[in-house]
Amino acid sequence: MNNRIREWRLERGLTLEQLAKALGTSIQHVSRLERSERVLNQNWMEKLSLALGVSQADLLVSPNVVPGGKPRPGYFVQDDVEIRLLNYWRTLSPQAQEAVLLMLDSWANDRFRAPGGNEG
Repeated sequence: MNNRIREWRLERGLTLEQLAKALGTSIQHVSRLERSERVLNQNWMEKLSLALGVSQADLLVSPNVVPGGKPRPGYFVQDDVEIRLLNYWRTLSPQAQEAVLLMLDSWANDRFRAPGGNEG
């Protein structure tokens, strides 16, 4: 699975050596994690998120977003509202994200099935 460890490490101005020391591991191991040559399990996700000061989700988010939550040029985000929504979404736990999706699905189904519902 591709990850953004290297992006975040560079964004934070850290060397491989500095991050390895913070994680209590070798430079080689960090380098392999960055290149997805080692499994990024829950234990490593927790350590990396603390060391880099990001959420665990930020280690794996879309490559269309640069560190700091800003969309890459040419990406689909159109305005500040969408950026705010994406940034908020990243702070939610997987369970909270699922709850939000269920609410949105329910709202959309009700809206589009209701007589005289606005479809636009």
